Amino acid sequence: AATISSTLGYLRSRASELDGVHVDLDTTPLQDEGVSLGLGSGGASAIAIAGALFEAAGLSVEGQARQWDLLTLAAHTQSVVRGAMASGSDVAAAAYGGMVVYRRGGAVSPVQLPDGIHWAVVRSEAGVQTGSMMFRAPGDSGGPPKRVTEALGAVSAAAEQVVDALDDGGTAFLNAMRIFVGSTDQLGERTGVVLTTPG
Repeated sequence: AATISSTLGYLRSRASELDGVHVDLDTTPLQDEGVSLGLGSGGASAIAIAGALFEAAGLSVEGQARQWDLLTLAAHTQSVVRGAMASGSDVAAAAYGGMVVYRRGGAVSPVQLPDGIHWAVVRSEAGVQTGSMMFRAPGDSGGPPKRVTEALGAVSAAAEQVVDALDDGGTAFLNAMRIFVGSTDQLGERTGVVLTTPG
């Protein structure tokens, strides 16, 4: 509903009116017995809805400028729904496709893995509600404690190193990924939430 409202507002500002449009969105392929697979279905849904309304109003969804419009609209509605925990990264991935580097409020840059490096999606069978996990550190309340924010900072710095290593070849990239996984493990230990599984 938030996506539809903001998209219709945007279209009205562009003097594009819609009449009698029916939106039917099926996200069941991104669920297993009603449980989200954790593949950014919320962001993908927001982009799909906004894109469908754009096309119904006669506006193409092709091109970087229009992708940015879709990203901006969907990221805004995600922030309305999910608050500060909405990073926008899943929205950026859905709007642009492929592999991208995204910084909240910044540009989206398509990237390629180094030669010889391939990625695969592996289901861990361990579901986590990412929207609230950072506030579930045992014995803490009122927001994330200092040890959690410090660990989050380490994860963020490690992610930047991974991006920087994209152009430095496979070995440098894998070394940066190992540091990233280690910092993510530490964040899991400090929150009491399993973020990376042995699988």
